Amino acid sequence: MKLNQYQLGRSFPAAFAPGSQLQQLRVFCTQFSSADESWNAAPTADKGDLLKECNGRVLALSDRGACDVELLMNGGFSPLEGFMNQETYKHVVLNARLPNGTLFGLPVVLDTMDEFLKPGQKVALEYKARVLAVLEIDSKWIPDKPLEAYHCYGSTLLEHPGVQMICMERGKYYLGGNVYGLELPARDIPCATPSEVRAQLPKNAVSSIARCPPQDD
Repeated sequence: MKLNQYQLGRSFPAAFAPGSQLQQLRVFCTQFSSADESWNAAPTADKGDLLKECNGRVLALSDRGACDVELLMNGGFSPLEGFMNQETYKHVVLNARLPNGTLFGLPVVLDTMDEFLKPGQKVALEYKARVLAVLEIDSKWIPDKPLEAYHCYGSTLLEHPGVQMICMERGKYYLGGNVYGLELPARDIPCATPSEVRAQLPKNAVSSIARCPPQDD
C-alpha cells in the first residue's frame, strides 16, 4: 500500500516525544477506516462436523493471514497452537515474550472488521475459495494499534511498513483462539515445513540460515 499526500502529511517527525507520537497516531487510527470487509458467504460443500459447528461463519483470509495459518499448522510458530488471545498479545507486545517466558518477538493475531463474531464461536478460515482451518474464538478485542507499532517496530511513522500494516491495513478487531487445520494453502513455489528443513540440514555441523521477509508492493 502506498501513502497518498494526505496520509504522508499525517506522519509524525521523530522530534516528537514518544507520548506525543502515540497520541497523534491514535487520532489517525480513530479517523482511518478500512473499506476492506473480510466476511464472506459460507461454502456450500459439507466439510464435516468441525465446519458444521461454524454455523455458516466464514472469514476470508488475506495473503498475510493465510501465511500465518500455514505457519500455525506446520509448526513454524511453535509453541503456538492458534492465534494469540488478548492476554498473550499484550504480554508479547510489551515484553517480546510469551507469558511462560518463551522469546517471541511479534504478536500473531487475526484481524477482522466483522462486528458479530464473538468468543465461544467457531469460524471457518477461507483463502482463495478453500477452507484452510477453523478458528475457535477465545477472545476478541480492539487493540491499541499505535502502542503495538511503537513497541514492536520502534516507530509511529506511517512511512514505516510495519506501522502502515498495523494501523492502515488490519481490521478494527483482533481475534485469538485455537486453530484446527484442514489443509495447507496451495503454493506456486516449493515450500518446506520446519521439520522438513531440519531434516535437510547437515548433522553435527554449523549452518547459516537466511530468510527473505515478506514484502508488500
